[in-house]
Amino acid sequence: MPYWQADVTHVPSFGRLKYVHVIIDTCSGAMYAQAHTGEKTRHAIATLKGAFLTLGFPWEIKTDNGPCYTSKAFQLFLTKHNIKHVTGIPYNPQGQAIVERQNKELKTQIQKEKEGGNTGTPQQLLQQALLTLNYFHFAPDGLPPIFKHWGGLRDIPTLLPLIWWRDPLTGAWKGPNPLLTQGRGFACVFPEGEKNPTWIPARSIKPCTTSDEP
Repeated sequence: MPYWQADVTHVPSFGRLKYVHVIIDTCSGAMYAQAHTGEKTRHAIATLKGAFLTLGFPWEIKTDNGPCYTSKAFQLFLTKHNIKHVTGIPYNPQGQAIVERQNKELKTQIQKEKEGGNTGTPQQLLQQALLTLNYFHFAPDGLPPIFKHWGGLRDIPTLLPLIWWRDPLTGAWKGPNPLLTQGRGFACVFPEGEKNPTWIPARSIKPCTTSDEP
C-alpha cells in the first residue's frame, strides 16, 4: 500500500524559494520535492500534483498539523483523489521521522551539488539532488529508491512515462524517451544511447500518445 509522508523544510540559500515541500514514499524511499515562496495550501497541493506525476497516487498521506495541511481546501483535494489523510501528534517529531530524515539527506545533497560546482537556480539544484537520491543511491538489495518504487530494474523503462522533447540546441523534437523527473519549469529525460540525462525546460516536453512526432 503506497504510504507517503509530507513536510516542509527550509533551505535558506534558496532565497525567496526557501520553502521546500517534500514528499517521501515510506516503502521505497522515493522522494519528490518542490521549492516554493511559502507554506500555503496552494503550495502543498501543487507539490502533490507534481508527486502524482512522478510517484503515482498514494492510498494514505501523513503530515504534521501545519495550516497548509489542515485547511479545508487541502482536505477537499485529498478527498477528491480518494487519499486518506493522517496527522501526527502535535509537538511529536517522531511521528514524521522518515520524512524528517529525508529532509536532512536532501539538504546534504543540495550542498554537495553546490560544492561540486553546480551553480544552477534553486529549482535546478533541487531537481539534480532529487535525481541523485532517487536514481543513484543504492540500497543493500542493489536497487535505488525509484526503481524499488516502480517494481524493479527490469520494469522501470516501461513504467516511466514516455515523452517527446525539444532539443534546446537544435530545436528538433526527439524521443520518445522516459521522463525521469519533472519540477516547476524543468524536466529531466534520459535519451537512448546517451551516458547522462538531459535537463530541459518543462515547456519543451509533450506526452507521447502516438508513434508520430509532435
